[in-house]
Amino acid sequence: MTYYAIVLLVLYFLTAASMFSSRVIGSRPAFVASFIVALLTFVLAGFRPPGFPDVDTYTIMFRLAATGDFSDSEYWLSHGEPGFKLFSYFISLLGFGERGFLLVCSFLSFVLLYMTSRVSKIPFSYVWFSYFSFYFITRDLGVIRLGIASHLIVLFLFCDGWFRRGVLASIATLSFQAFSFIASATLIINRYRPTLLKLAILLTSAYSVGRIMSIQSFIPLINERQVLAYEGSDLVEAADGSVVTPIIRNVIFSLLLLAFYNRDGSSRNYRLVVWASVLSCVAYLLSINVLIVAQRFAAYFGALVPYGFAYLLHGKGTRKLAFWSVAGVCIANFVSVFYFNDFVWR
Repeated sequence: MTYYAIVLLVLYFLTAASMFSSRVIGSRPAFVASFIVALLTFVLAGFRPPGFPDVDTYTIMFRLAATGDFSDSEYWLSHGEPGFKLFSYFISLLGFGERGFLLVCSFLSFVLLYMTSRVSKIPFSYVWFSYFSFYFITRDLGVIRLGIASHLIVLFLFCDGWFRRGVLASIATLSFQAFSFIASATLIINRYRPTLLKLAILLTSAYSVGRIMSIQSFIPLINERQVLAYEGSDLVEAADGSVVTPIIRNVIFSLLLLAFYNRDGSSRNYRLVVWASVLSCVAYLLSINVLIVAQRFAAYFGALVPYGFAYLLHGKGTRKLAFWSVAGVCIANFVSVFYFNDFVWR
């Protein structure tokens, strides 16, 4: 195991300890501890080793964006949203290099995560513990733009007012993930109460449609150059555990979140989380034959899942057994994510 992995495990242990302490010594000391640990963890993300996913890709993207060759059509047609190119160019003007660019992106993710805690009205210690358990490794140590877009999506769905939502959706779409706006479908379906029957109908229908879909069906939703690059690869020929495992995992999460919703009739924000988790499964099933689309679109909806578990951990009505069960699910998920993403520890 690498030193990087050991430090990451220590930080997760401190994160869990801070969250558990909030049940005993109160939220204020737990907030301070969690805030410091989270900041250190995101700084660690900025210093990830070169062999981590997408580090080389983002290095190339940053160098290209730093040229500021706005008059060249290739500048805008290359990989990455226009806003991300301008964002990268601005960072280069401040004198940052590739490592500084990664640190700035990590710090931005940290700030957005803190903002989502404030908007969702869930103490930061619970939000950080749940987020670390689910997505820190796969997003903040991997797909940078998707990680930042996910935070913006959560803010978009939790905040009030269409103007603020419009600004957040525009930033996410133009700067980090071109089709992240589809997460707004959660707001539409959130008008209805989630039930097991509705979940079953949605999943069955999505699977039936997904079986006849091919990469050609998704060309309007993927950059044409990416389509050519992915054709014939395992990102298109999804099979075995590549899709089955995340679908099963997401369905289990959806059922667990739905069970708590039906038990205590939760708030609007929690209902959003339930529907988002269901729609993440639907996205996987609709694009079951095209892994790259399945992963990306499911992630837009799945961005809210950690907040469902954070809500349950914080909920005053959550009984002690339920609290420890939810915490156990989070820890077990972290263990599986840590193990199967072996780039962290090899």
